[in-house]
Amino acid sequence: MVLALTENLLGQIELSKGHLDRAARHFTDGLRAARSASDRFSILVSLYDLALSSQAQGRLAEAEALLEEGLSLATDTGGLAAEARAR
Repeated sequence: MVLALTENLLGQIELSKGHLDRAARHFTDGLRAARSASDRFSILVSLYDLALSSQAQGRLAEAEALLEEGLSLATDTGGLAAEARAR
């Protein structure tokens, strides 16, 4: 979880500087780490951040697909708020 969220934070920094390719690499690495750890929260964060990066690069179909995947995951999990309360 920490690695995934760290990559996403670094990606946000790069995105804010306009370094879109660097941001996308961090978000992709974050998503890979989140999936490896089966961490749904970090997967959702990574999908959203990667969608932002794709949108900024003009890859709207890719951004939409990433958001759809995130929505599907969030729906399938029954809501992260319930999961967070259980922890």
